[in-house]
Amino acid sequence: MKKLLFTLIVLSLTLTTIGCGGSSSNNSPADNPTPISSDYIGLEPGFQLTYHETGIINKKNINITFTSTTITTTNYVPGVFKQISSMDPSKGELILKEGNNYYDYGHCFPDSVDEIHDPPYELLISNPINPSFERYSWGLVKGQENVTVPAGTFNAWIFEEFENENANGITDKEFSKIWFVPYLGVVKVEHSYKRNGETIDQSISELISSTKR
Repeated sequence: MKKLLFTLIVLSLTLTTIGCGGSSSNNSPADNPTPISSDYIGLEPGFQLTYHETGIINKKNINITFTSTTITTTNYVPGVFKQISSMDPSKGELILKEGNNYYDYGHCFPDSVDEIHDPPYELLISNPINPSFERYSWGLVKGQENVTVPAGTFNAWIFEEFENENANGITDKEFSKIWFVPYLGVVKVEHSYKRNGETIDQSISELISSTKR
């Protein structure tokens, strides 16, 4: 079973740096302005996203608030950034930006040695998004739609993924839907996981606010 993490990615996400191309207009309503990033996926040093998540995780009720923060690093090649979530500060993501492409560079551990992937690095996302793009951890692009979350109403790209696995008499079904807003990041995630018909995970995460430090 894949676990969806906001590093955002967030997840971002979830999960970032200075992006180029595309347009950020009409992504923040006048009655609820939300700071946006200069980077296509929100990877800008000091850019922070705060989320609220409710539902069931591992058959336990949850109601939590957490943040995802982008940090610059000089330990690696230019264009590598750290993304840390307050949900699990012991581990973060390393994202490499080259031109308009973003890659999974590895994992960072504040209390131990970082884990760097071997090239070629997995492509996380490109600017702009191709309607036929597929991302391993997010799924397939399903188009665009307006979505309303506590942070505001935005025009977002939708990613969906469904997995149905049967092995040794066990049936696992997992579904995820992700709303991604350029120059902001992931603003909403719906995730469900069932084993033999029993709900193990069923949660919704929504963006509360964004902050530039």
